[in-house]
Amino acid sequence: MEKNFVYKVTCNLFQEYYVEETGRSIHERALEHRRAASKLVFYGSNAFAAHYREKHDGFESDLSVNILEKSLGSTIKRKIREAMYIQQLQPSLNLKSECEEVRAFLIKID
Repeated sequence: MEKNFVYKVTCNLFQEYYVEETGRSIHERALEHRRAASKLVFYGSNAFAAHYREKHDGFESDLSVNILEKSLGSTIKRKIREAMYIQQLQPSLNLKSECEEVRAFLIKID
């Protein structure tokens, strides 16, 4: 199974989305996002859990996962590309703190 992606998770009901990178398989991450949307109590700080808690009020999760870029073997490449996609797409579900974490990571390697 392929790994090392930057991807977008979209709430199909509200057309709001989240951009993230992972070194794991996209299938594994998609399952985690679906679990977070359906088990809100266990995923308190997760962006999708917060979104579902605030907006869905009992609606079932309807998520889609799309790969934005693949074959990004190193963490540095993934973090840089994630930051670029966040800057370009301005996803509504990415928290400012997550963007700051990416920035801090990039500053550390500079």
